[in-house]
Amino acid sequence: MRRVVHAGIILFAASLAGVGARAADLAPVYKAPPVVRPAPVYDWSGFYVGVNLGVINGDGNVDQNLGTPFPAFNNVAATIFTPAQLGAFPGTSGNDVSVIGGGQLGYNWQIGSWVYGFEADIDGTGLRENSAATLARTTLSGTQTATANYSASVDWIATLRARYGYTFDRTMVYGTAGVALAGTRLDTAYAIVQPAPVPTPGAASDSGLAVGWTAGIGAEWAYRPDLTFGAEYRHTEFQRSFNTGFADVALVPFVGPNVTTVHFVNDQFTVRANWRPWH
Repeated sequence: MRRVVHAGIILFAASLAGVGARAADLAPVYKAPPVVRPAPVYDWSGFYVGVNLGVINGDGNVDQNLGTPFPAFNNVAATIFTPAQLGAFPGTSGNDVSVIGGGQLGYNWQIGSWVYGFEADIDGTGLRENSAATLARTTLSGTQTATANYSASVDWIATLRARYGYTFDRTMVYGTAGVALAGTRLDTAYAIVQPAPVPTPGAASDSGLAVGWTAGIGAEWAYRPDLTFGAEYRHTEFQRSFNTGFADVALVPFVGPNVTTVHFVNDQFTVRANWRPWH
């Protein structure tokens, strides 16, 4: 009888142990939640170099020619002097649209979400802004008219600008402003209509550096750490005085040279790509 009791106790203990083991197997396993690390914030600081391409709309506004454009249209003595004879060609303007493209380089500093920097660029253009102005006078022989045909050209534009922007991680919006320089040229061709035949002036050409300002806005997006893409709009103005005198200085009595000022007003939109080699 005692052996039977002992055997029962052993079987009961073994069954309890089996139930406990199965219960332990079925118990839920709790694991620590994964550590969520914040995504890295894009850093806009550093040097960059890039290219740009777009379209530019330009106006060439020619001031009144305030020199002595035609003290005499000809050397005929039978002349009535009128105020128009000693007047000036009226102001005029021309417009053109061209492709613009070139390169830029700059440097950024980032403080929080704000970005400060500077940028220099140089772009070539094909702007040719043509216009004409006419001056007339009365002589004993009839009415004489002279037409000045202007062609104002902008061959290249270079700027040095400050940039100030705000970032949304990989996207930046910014404003920019600075000084603008341009390679400009004014070609002037004359046509004279008059009753009496006289020497006809040919053409005058003058070129040089124009100085002005530029300002605009833009946006840039980081495609990858070392490469960004963007778009930019800028308004630019500059001016220069040009010689518009006759090429035929044998025209008597000619007093010159004549000088006029051309104001260049340009609006451009470009797409841009910047490479950050040490980012």
